Amino acid sequence: MVLQKLTGTFKRNVQNVEIRARALQSYDQGLEKLLQERSALVSIRDKILFETVSPATRTKRRKTADANIRAKESEIRQYQKTGVSFETPAGSTDRGAGETGIPALVSLWEGGIKLFDPGTAPLAQSLRNSGIQGLLTGSLEDIAGYLVVTLSLETGLPGLDPLVTKAAGPYEELDSIVDALSSAVKTTLSFVDPVTLRFSVTQENVSIYVDGAKLPPGMGEFTVAEGYHRIEASAPGFLPSSEESDFSGASAFSVAIDLEIETLVSAGFSSSVTGSLLYLETVYLGESPLQARILPRISLGRAVAGDVSTWYYLDATEYATAYRIESNKVNTKTLIDKRRSVLYWSLGALYISLPFAMLTHGVTQDMLRAYDADYLTKDQSTINEINGWFLASNVTTGISIGLGINYAVQLVRYLLAADQALPQRARPVKHANPVPGE
Repeated sequence: MVLQKLTGTFKRNVQNVEIRARALQSYDQGLEKLLQERSALVSIRDKILFETVSPATRTKRRKTADANIRAKESEIRQYQKTGVSFETPAGSTDRGAGETGIPALVSLWEGGIKLFDPGTAPLAQSLRNSGIQGLLTGSLEDIAGYLVVTLSLETGLPGLDPLVTKAAGPYEELDSIVDALSSAVKTTLSFVDPVTLRFSVTQENVSIYVDGAKLPPGMGEFTVAEGYHRIEASAPGFLPSSEESDFSGASAFSVAIDLEIETLVSAGFSSSVTGSLLYLETVYLGESPLQARILPRISLGRAVAGDVSTWYYLDATEYATAYRIESNKVNTKTLIDKRRSVLYWSLGALYISLPFAMLTHGVTQDMLRAYDADYLTKDQSTINEINGWFLASNVTTGISIGLGINYAVQLVRYLLAADQALPQRARPVKHANPVPGE
């Protein structure tokens, strides 16, 4: 779940200590490669002594091998000079390990769908060979009913200790734990100073989101990376709020949340079936027709008359004086089940009729061709037989066509019944019938 939160790429600032460590790693590997190449050249020179060639040829080959070895030794000396110069460039200023170096994009290896196996080689070498900057590992622990998740980021580079982050909470708040962990991992990878957000909330039952991650109920503090973050808050009966702010320049910030009360508007409700029980979202309004105060927003509701339910939606931002609901006449489930059954039987009848129609049509055409080719006796009995098959072909084809048309009609009727399950728009009306007062 944490990996899913990290699937998008993001930037981090590579610290100078990591830059130097990776440069040393690259330098060591390059030097080791040159030494192995020199060793191979020495081995080639030594084998010349055992070759069955003339002394002059042996001497010539040995001189060539010695020249190759001297060239490689010169390359090694030049590489060592370059390496020392790269590690400590002239005129450079060491800004310290805590300051940033160069920006780099961070993304999951293989899109996060495969696990990395370092094998038996040193971790730093395995990661470099696979083009990986760091290995993310984790562990789970239960402490008195609380889930504790620990993540560790290792590079295998000398002088760079693993970066460890933890998050804990009740098992039912797993999503919040994952959000906190992913935020902490991004903060750690970015090498940005952490910032603590301290929330003070005026209302009750307020849901707080930081960059889309919901905070656990009652959590008064949340740690994020320094920079811009979006804070969102919502609560029943209040207008939601959303604001993006820059949390930089301090280690902690106080965030006050005071939501505005939603303004109610008065609206009348009527339905095609008088006495229907009306619900708006999770609130029971009463029996239609009625007058009620509702929130000025798009809402989903339900009208119930016996066992027949009608889902509807209305846009109260239109500030209409009343709304009319056209209720369904029959139970939606019963109607859909009935028309689905008729549709299946219609399709089955069509399938059954097709072989007979194709068979009679094929026999008729075969007999006509045989009659024209003089393979059949041209007498009245043959003509009567062909006419009989022709009539049977027309009848079976007509039946198949009729069953096909019937299936199309039943399909339309089924789709219309299924459409009844979709919420319909409550029609705003200018003049509603008189309804009881508030």
